Amino acid sequence: MKTALVTRTRATVLAVALCGLRFGGAAATPPPPRGPATATPALVAEGTVARHLTTPYGDANGLRLVDGTLVLFAPHLGARISAAAAPGARIRVIGNVAADGAIRAVAVVNLASGATINDEPSGAPVAPPTARPALQRLEVAGAIDLVLHGPRGEANGVILVNGGVIYFRPDLVRTRLARGQPFAAIGIGTRGAAGVTIEAIATSTDLEAARAAARVTPPQPAPPPPGPAPVNQP
Repeated sequence: MKTALVTRTRATVLAVALCGLRFGGAAATPPPPRGPATATPALVAEGTVARHLTTPYGDANGLRLVDGTLVLFAPHLGARISAAAAPGARIRVIGNVAADGAIRAVAVVNLASGATINDEPSGAPVAPPTARPALQRLEVAGAIDLVLHGPRGEANGVILVNGGVIYFRPDLVRTRLARGQPFAAIGIGTRGAAGVTIEAIATSTDLEAARAAARVTPPQPAPPPPGPAPVNQP
């Protein structure tokens, strides 16, 4: 019953989204709501794709629009969305808006071609996975353009003005981050057409400090205190 309801809801949302394509093109877009992500996907944004985003493994997992809107989606949709929403394409996004304004997309519509990418089975044969780029140890530094957040609102990444994307464990960065701040990181990731994306192992405000932090050996836990002498068993 729940699966059927979700399917009907998504079908209704997509029908509304495609309606604008049949009758007069793009409709006026309401501003994305703030606060927690909405429970039911809704038409939340239209705009022009500025760039693609990837995971540290090179899998497409997001888009940045020209107006700065961040659109995130499941990596298994990445290849299809990237093909349908190249940089410069006008798109419509259906999804949920998180507290930080990022959109978790369930469907993306190319407003020129009408191509719709969503998580529903299409019946088309599944394309074989493409080869991933090799992981490398990379360094990246620049000014913060956007702070990324996890599901509980914790900062877990940044996008730099120069295009670099850095993900990190929330406990790795203990200072408050804001747009315009200098940020540097050393980590493991990939360099591709979308730019450099890494999972950080050390961060700081500049590369020299980040390199120094990366050379620090984590302290080893102290050995447990000696316990009572073992008792011989019969």
